[in-house]
Order: sequence, then structure tokens, then C-alpha cells
Amino acid sequence: MERSPAALLLDDLDRLCGGQGCRSPRNQPLETSPFEGWPPFETQAGVDGNLLAGLRAALARVAEEQGLKPHSDVSTVRAVRAVLDGAQLTARTELLSGNEEEVRRLIPTFVYLVVLPVAGENAARHAFERAAAGLSAETESASTL
Repeated sequence: MERSPAALLLDDLDRLCGGQGCRSPRNQPLETSPFEGWPPFETQAGVDGNLLAGLRAALARVAEEQGLKPHSDVSTVRAVRAVLDGAQLTARTELLSGNEEEVRRLIPTFVYLVVLPVAGENAARHAFERAAAGLSAETESASTL
């Protein structure tokens, strides 16, 4: 049975979290995140709300793994929230345009942006490289099937 692009992207997000050393967003409720209480994005025709929530959860987990805590510096928390909002809005726009693959290509950039305010440029660059390598390895193995 062929899996939907959204299901495949959620699988990518699970691998991303594993590659960054954090738990899968599917295995831990969002309420444990320092971003608790944020209103979820409403779903629109053509947009998978689970995919958008999964993207946000995965990126939040990466930030937490890099050291973000609910009591972190206010400016750091605000910066991470802005990145999460921007990533979610960008993904939503791309999904509405039918560009699921573009969302997948943007994941390493989203990882870089969410790690940058928490752990600095070197850690963000390494997180980007791990995310890009993990996703490209998965693409290569899928294309050889």
C-alpha cells in the first residue's frame, strides 16, 4: 500500500528527531513542551493538520534537546517560537501549493534556525548537516528500491 506524502514526511520528522538525539514527536504529547498552550493551527482543505503539528513538535523537540527549557531566557524562547511559527506557516503555504517535496527540502534549514538561538552557530550548523545527511540518505535508499 502506497503511503501518502504527509505520512512519509512524518516518518522523515521521526528520523530527524532520532538523528538529533530526541524522542519522536509521535511518542510524546505536545503538552510536555515548553510551548504548551499555543493554539494549534486550524486545518484547511488540502493541509494535513497532523503534519503541521508534527513538524512543529519535531522542531520543538530538537530545540529542547539542544537545551531549551521553559525557564530559558525570554529572548531565546521568543526566537524559537518565531522560528516554529515561521516553519509552520512556510510548510502550510507549500502544502497548499502542492509542494510537499519542498517542505521536506526545507527541514534542515528549519533545524538550523531552531537550534541557532538555543545553542549558537556551530551547533546549528552541525544540526543542519545531520538533518541534511539523514534526509538525503533516506532519499537515496528510497530511490534504489
